[in-house]
Amino acid sequence: MGGDAAETARRQHAGAILRVVRRCGGRGESWRIQDRILYQFSGNLTSKVDTRTVNDPIITVPNIQDRVTVDTGETLTDQNGNWSWPGADGDTFHPSPGQHCTVRNKAGSDMSITHFVVAGTPSNDLFDAATEFELAQTDTYRSVQQANSMLRTVYTTNNWLNDTSMGANVNINDACNAFWNGLSINMYRAGSYCNNMGRILDVVVHEYGHGVDQNLPGGAQDGGLGEYIGDQMAWLMTGDDRMGPYFFLGGSPVRDLDPRASPATAHRSSRCTIKARCSELSAGTSARTWWRTG
Repeated sequence: MGGDAAETARRQHAGAILRVVRRCGGRGESWRIQDRILYQFSGNLTSKVDTRTVNDPIITVPNIQDRVTVDTGETLTDQNGNWSWPGADGDTFHPSPGQHCTVRNKAGSDMSITHFVVAGTPSNDLFDAATEFELAQTDTYRSVQQANSMLRTVYTTNNWLNDTSMGANVNINDACNAFWNGLSINMYRAGSYCNNMGRILDVVVHEYGHGVDQNLPGGAQDGGLGEYIGDQMAWLMTGDDRMGPYFFLGGSPVRDLDPRASPATAHRSSRCTIKARCSELSAGTSARTWWRTG
């Protein structure tokens, strides 16, 4: 194969060739045709997560709406974790803060992936979480993204849901609690009698629910109502009246939304507040409606 032919074959393998027509000069002069190479990079981004909570099987899920950065720009993964981007051969790839959630590890460095990518060769990358602190990061991202995807089908034009990369601080050096501070959700690590809050989907979604409550039309109106909204969001995603299985090391949830559960058997943390009790009563009302109509 001659030199020109070999070069053309190499370029076609690396990426599509765009024919760009440019005019050389003024009126009456000829047109010149130049080739410009469009490299195409692509890949798939996934994470290992707890299915729902601590002690569940570890599964692999796509990173939805995660931001992938290359030297020439950035793009987002789709619902299957796939991404594509034009660039130059040998660009550096690494995931950046997600479209709707930025996870920050308060127990060390954030999980990251950085490497060179080659045009025409898909880059399949996995956040291979295995430890408590790693799973808290991947679990929290997954939980927020699933809740966000569900809500955006209802509130299609809400700017906070569509355009805000909310902060999610995980592995905070404390135990048995999580909270919303008006800007971010904050998840404590495991302690002497509680598991890591970031690893429990119900807890993460509950705290995200406070952000939703604050940023939907009307804003947050009442603390007890906000607790109810947080529990309702988790319940809608799991269909389980147990709020946060394995909140406690032995496997108990933080509370039970089943209105038929007696006070003697319903699980409650010693740190639960009056607001949490209001949540339990409100969600119990909704649960009765569910059982009557379901």
